[in-house]
Amino acid sequence: MYLGDNMKKFNELKTIEELSDFMKGIDYGWMDNKHQIHIGANEMFANFYILQSPDQILENKLGVCWDQVELERLFFENNALKYETYFMAYYNNSDCPTHTFLIFELDNKWYWFENSFEKYRGIHQYIEKKDLFDDVKQKFIDDLSYDNIGEGTLVVRKYDKPNYGIGVSEFYQHCEKGTIIN
Repeated sequence: MYLGDNMKKFNELKTIEELSDFMKGIDYGWMDNKHQIHIGANEMFANFYILQSPDQILENKLGVCWDQVELERLFFENNALKYETYFMAYYNNSDCPTHTFLIFELDNKWYWFENSFEKYRGIHQYIEKKDLFDDVKQKFIDDLSYDNIGEGTLVVRKYDKPNYGIGVSEFYQHCEKGTIIN
């Protein structure tokens, strides 16, 4: 199968449930600045990662949450569905674990669309947007290892579409321009 087939299948998706099923075929991994593929995350990520375009994600069949949200964004834009994207970072003295995610509103309910955070993969429904944020933040904190959980601050920001091909520091800078969510 070549890229055109993957994009064609992606463009034929009509429902959010179809997108969720399709996304299960996207593994957790990343592409470096030399277009080499890496499964999982490793110590090279911070220096060599680049944000993939949806075409690259479909070709590589992998992406970290930052990448996967961009593929999800494309589906929601293609189908004229209202959505929002968020960058969550736990700022502390040792490292800065992050997660990006997409939410949407439908029939007066809020939904968290998740694929890359595998243990919470799926479409999660909430009555209130605040409940959605509380749940996602708690799941993120609960998932941090004790090594990551020292003194720190969890910040969630709504962010707009970034440029593809940017590295880690540029992605942080882009997201940190977003609106902080309390």
